[in-house]
Amino acid sequence: MSKHISELELDAITEIINIGVGKGAAMLNDITEYPIELSIPEILVSQISDLQGHFLRKFNDKRLCGVKLKFTGIFTGSADIVFDARSANGLVSAVSGQDLVEDEEDLDGIKASTLSEIGNIVLNGIMGTFGNIFTKEISFMIPSYFECDANALPEQLSQYGGDMLITCKTHFKIRKLAVSGDIFIVFADESFDFLLNFVRSSD
Repeated sequence: MSKHISELELDAITEIINIGVGKGAAMLNDITEYPIELSIPEILVSQISDLQGHFLRKFNDKRLCGVKLKFTGIFTGSADIVFDARSANGLVSAVSGQDLVEDEEDLDGIKASTLSEIGNIVLNGIMGTFGNIFTKEISFMIPSYFECDANALPEQLSQYGGDMLITCKTHFKIRKLAVSGDIFIVFADESFDFLLNFVRSSD
């Protein structure tokens, strides 16, 4: 069932996410040699079940690389950060100093570990902010690296249950390199209802 999100409610969710992104960016800059600018220019709320066609149009036949962070507690669900393979390689090369070539198997370990670290920092920054604002604890599993194509992305996003999806278009800038990706936050239905009720009561 679709859930109506007003502009004010979306603005409130966007503010929480932007605070978290700022924390994640600050932590990234503490561990990397080169300054990283991280921004979220657009945030959308939808249902995973409505986005199969969108994913196919957006990613076409591109191979996708991502990091998943499952969370439980006041909220249950998962947060994923996803790049196409070319963007992932460019970001990892800029951060690690290693030149990655798409499909070069001996560098797969570097890509997986670097993206996992980046994803863990950024996603923890966002979800940790949700916990701080609600003054409730959120527990996180160890982040997991994955690769898939556009057809498999909806199943990948929904594997821990839930259909309500917050999509954050994400821009990284590092060493004059501009890389785009997407952050997907999936809430179980009761968790999303709780979020909306909190946002509405705060208006």
